[in-house]
Amino acid sequence: MWSRNSKRKSSGGLFKENKKKKKEEFVLDPIETIIGDKKIKKIRKRGGSEKIRLMKVNQANLIVDKKGKIVKVLNVLENSANKHYIRRNVLTKGGIIEIETENKKMKAKITNRPSREGFLNVVLID
Repeated sequence: MWSRNSKRKSSGGLFKENKKKKKEEFVLDPIETIIGDKKIKKIRKRGGSEKIRLMKVNQANLIVDKKGKIVKVLNVLENSANKHYIRRNVLTKGGIIEIETENKKMKAKITNRPSREGFLNVVLID
């Protein structure tokens, strides 16, 4: 998908293209992080730097009293972004997931954007 102006004038006529499309002008499709064995995709940006996209993840960083602990992610319980993300197990910021820590199942809330940052941070819900 190309994100430049409309191809039509207000009168309905076509604009003439005065330059070619550049790669940076193409819009990337959103990546929906799901539960599974960890998989990362690196995307090259202009200037040679990279963006990290988290495709799948099955572990999360549980943050308790400024200390982190790695826990297992079981499934998605609630997601205010989209009701269909629950059955598809899509992880987004603000979603509530079920985690397993020390053989106990607990609820936790996602505090970061996993698809853009390459990791998953969660905090416990009372």
